[in-house]
Amino acid sequence: MKVLLILFAYLTLTSFGNEEGNKYFDTITKELYVTASDQKKIKQIQIRENKKYEESGDNKFLISSKYAEVYLHTKDTLKQLPYVYNLLKVNNDQYEFISIVGNFNIALQLENNSPNLAMTFLNKAISYSESLNTKYFLAHLYHAKGRFYYNDKKYSQAQNYFIKALHTFNPDENLFIASMHNNFALIHDKLNHNNRAIQETVKAIAILENEKRLNSSENLFLMSLRYNLGWYYFKAKNYKQSEDYLIYAFDFYKSRKDSYHEIILTAQKLYDLYDATHQSEKEEGITDYLLKLENQVQNVSDKIILNEIVQKKYLKGSDLKKIKEVSEKLLKLNHEFDAENLEKTKYVSDELNKMIISNINNQYDHDLIIIKSNQRLLLTIIVLSLIIFIVIMLYVRNKIYKERKIAEAEKIILDNNRIILEQDIDMQKEKIKNLHQNLNLKIETEKAFLEHLKKVKRSKKIDTEEILKDLMFKLNNLMQIDKRNYDLMNETSVENKAFLHNLSEKHPVLTNKELQLCLYFRMNLSSKEISVLEDTTDGTVRVYKTKIKSKLGILRETDLSEYLNTI
Repeated sequence: MKVLLILFAYLTLTSFGNEEGNKYFDTITKELYVTASDQKKIKQIQIRENKKYEESGDNKFLISSKYAEVYLHTKDTLKQLPYVYNLLKVNNDQYEFISIVGNFNIALQLENNSPNLAMTFLNKAISYSESLNTKYFLAHLYHAKGRFYYNDKKYSQAQNYFIKALHTFNPDENLFIASMHNNFALIHDKLNHNNRAIQETVKAIAILENEKRLNSSENLFLMSLRYNLGWYYFKAKNYKQSEDYLIYAFDFYKSRKDSYHEIILTAQKLYDLYDATHQSEKEEGITDYLLKLENQVQNVSDKIILNEIVQKKYLKGSDLKKIKEVSEKLLKLNHEFDAENLEKTKYVSDELNKMIISNINNQYDHDLIIIKSNQRLLLTIIVLSLIIFIVIMLYVRNKIYKERKIAEAEKIILDNNRIILEQDIDMQKEKIKNLHQNLNLKIETEKAFLEHLKKVKRSKKIDTEEILKDLMFKLNNLMQIDKRNYDLMNETSVENKAFLHNLSEKHPVLTNKELQLCLYFRMNLSSKEISVLEDTTDGTVRVYKTKIKSKLGILRETDLSEYLNTI
């Protein structure tokens, strides 16, 4: 189907209304086709033809000048619309060649924005061609009509017109014949006839590979066929064949300048293949390549596909920050894409209205009946424009509604997270409280233990067995307290690691000893309690606390525990 994109520049036609004039247009078409990529030369041709018109007054040269002017806008085909309409107006059906080409071109421009209206122009071009003895590019018109039906998901009608096109092409037009077999494959793919899709694509590839020498357009189309075949093999779960064809296409497109759209589409298929076959390293390679390529991609829809692939990869991991970043980027790109489509739709609508108004004004001077006919056409355009506008408004409204629902869902998630966080804080406070109690209990037990030792030492009556039992009992109490303290500390080890990591990154001047003490200060332990845990004096702990406050850059009267709990 991509072949239609080069059709307008490719076709070489002969005249049927005015033999001499049509031969002249045939020469101009060949000249424009050769210089299609050189805007400067096309402009020179346009100026030359206009000069001939000024010198001779022959309308043929005015038409050829307007015809060349259309080629000045091949990089932005949507902008061709007013120029093609002007060409048709100047031609005024004098040369059926121009009428067919003009209507066909308008149909192609309106294909995505106004498909029903596009079909109207296409049918008009087909009617012109079918009424003539020489069926000028009728096969291409059938091809286009088949594609319009395909886009409308009317696959039976689409196949009928592809078959008509195939039978109308000349036997030596291998590019277009191969294109028809590719179209059959696309229809079979939509109907889930996977094996038949593969067979038709293999047939199309064989037709082009049998050519002795392929031009640039044929090479590009051949590569798109291999890309399609790789995807069909993937659907058939023939992963080895699929990977071979997709990698071949991927490497080809990477070697070409500005083939970003094809690169991204092929990368998307490769990622799906590696995901299905659990080849995580190759998935990583695809996403890494796309991230490096992203800054070079200009098309918004291509950027959306690229970031959707990256998002799939991130969603498999646990890096919430990256997932959030790519999700926000996708949301922004989708807004940008919607705005572009809205702008294009508005442009098409404006240009169509200008065309109709201009046509009404022009025809009013000649025939009132034609004016009424044009008014009906204008009404049709306005209705279509209103329908498009209503559809867009409904789409925007629905999108806003969905975004609001997403925002509400996110708020619920945030509220739930806040509740969980509050519960976690309460749990941590309880742990700290228990730790304080255990420390105090240990201190008191140790005091009793020492007092008992002193009492034993002072006592003259010594019952060794009884003393040992008593000492063992108190030692066991101390060990149980230490075990509870260890369990409490171990429960928060993961949290402590995260805290220490964040603290050391924010304040790299802190030593390991100071970082360890910050854990205790964060739990609001007293200097005496910390000295017991660290086997040091409480005075030393207070000195450390002063030094830590200084390094953290906080005032002496500031609560260190409160500050540390903000990290």
